[in-house]
Amino acid sequence: MDVLQQQNYQFSLHTSQSFTYPPFQETVFARMNPADMHALSEGPPPWQRDRQNIDDILKFIDSRDQSRPFMTYMFFEGTHANYTFPPESVIARPYLEDFNYLSADFAQQMVPIKNRYINAAHHVDQQIGRIIAHLRARKLLDDTIVIVLGDHGEEFMERGRWGHAADFNRFQTSTVAVLWVPGQNARRISGISSHLDLPATLMPLLGVQNPPADYSLGLNLLAADFHRDYAVAAGWNRIAYIGEKFKISFPVNASGVVRDQVLDDDDRPVSDRNQAKSEIRPAMVEMMNNLTRFSRPKG
Repeated sequence: MDVLQQQNYQFSLHTSQSFTYPPFQETVFARMNPADMHALSEGPPPWQRDRQNIDDILKFIDSRDQSRPFMTYMFFEGTHANYTFPPESVIARPYLEDFNYLSADFAQQMVPIKNRYINAAHHVDQQIGRIIAHLRARKLLDDTIVIVLGDHGEEFMERGRWGHAADFNRFQTSTVAVLWVPGQNARRISGISSHLDLPATLMPLLGVQNPPADYSLGLNLLAADFHRDYAVAAGWNRIAYIGEKFKISFPVNASGVVRDQVLDDDDRPVSDRNQAKSEIRPAMVEMMNNLTRFSRPKG
């Protein structure tokens, strides 16, 4: 974000939740002009707020200063529980008409609950499609990087839980990630990747020439030799190593001790926990050293 500001970008940043939860105003957008940050966190159902935000982004694209580069951002809420969508976005039936996750019978209603999620995701897809079509119609798509990224996965009892932020299994930590980079041929990036890889991927495209390690814990996804041995995920009380062989979580406070886990790559408990931890000890030390590497004071 610092580099974009230095390069005189103009911004239109939107969320259908708020910039305080998650606390984006203290992290990625800490130094942004509040006038560029637009939150629709109340009022209509989330799918309507999502649609209104996209309306506003399209208006910004058309009314911006065309002599300057621009960046837009959108955080969708419709795919968060209780999963909302308009009738015209329904592609999965049957779906639960009234989903109250405090009283739902997850054992009996998981299929129609998941269908709600699929319909909500379809509506989000449609809104993303509006952005792509608008950029193409304005002849901007060939000059614009587009990133579609999930902030987390969503489990539907595949490992005994519903939702996200409860575990580090593949269903809760794996996310959608699509990058459109003008001039790049289509490809599929396999293996382990991380949200941390995005800055290291984007900065060279902005003309930054020094190594990603100077400013990031990530790797360039577009590099021919891209390979990541492990990724890091974190919750409120635990941090997790996610590798090709093991998933191992460690407490970061007293509340996290009760959920210490050592799992294999398919989320099953490992018989020899100590051996697994021994095998990843160098990575664990690296993880701990990196936790505060790029921290900086507020303000």
